[in-house]
Amino acid sequence: LAECYDKLVSEGDYDLSPDSVAQRSLKNVLLSYLCAGGQYTQASAQFDTASNMSDSISSLFSLVHSGAPTASSALEVFLNRWQDDPLVTDKWLTVQATDSQPGALKRIDALLAHPVFEIKNPNKVYSLINAFGRSNPVVFHAQDGSGYRWMAERVAEIDALNPQVASRLVRAFDSWKQYDEGLQAHAKEALTKLQAGELSSDVREIVTKTLL
Repeated sequence: LAECYDKLVSEGDYDLSPDSVAQRSLKNVLLSYLCAGGQYTQASAQFDTASNMSDSISSLFSLVHSGAPTASSALEVFLNRWQDDPLVTDKWLTVQATDSQPGALKRIDALLAHPVFEIKNPNKVYSLINAFGRSNPVVFHAQDGSGYRWMAERVAEIDALNPQVASRLVRAFDSWKQYDEGLQAHAKEALTKLQAGELSSDVREIVTKTLL
């Protein structure tokens, strides 16, 4: 994998041709595999020298999602570099929202209080909370139900501010009946508690139909 990765590394100018895009895509998939196997050298080097956003965010993703020792420092460096660009900080939030390493939910919850996150900004909510519910199956479907409870609490909180956004978030529960009995019980409990609270008519309708 390392040998294949090295062959795909290009030192030329950034190129948007189909071949170059495909080469970067394959290279970054290999990078994620290397990190998953505990080999972080290539990802750290790519992160330090990346000349384009694709390589930069891919190396950050691989470091964070593999639990690399340099993951925290890489997140800090990336944020310091791009903190004035809202679209890039959205990516920064999503990288962490989709992390499934031990303790991820606690770290994701802490981001709610981070200066980059704004609960009244739909893009920030989608980048963190919706990304968690849609693209972090390991933590969202945690066996103890903690992911479901956290998501339901966020839906209730955001519903009071923006029912339209909350309506989109709660759809993360649509497939709850497809999982094992233990997960179904936790999901039903979270949805039932959500239904019992004060909700907008739109969100209440979705929750009620989801529980049927």
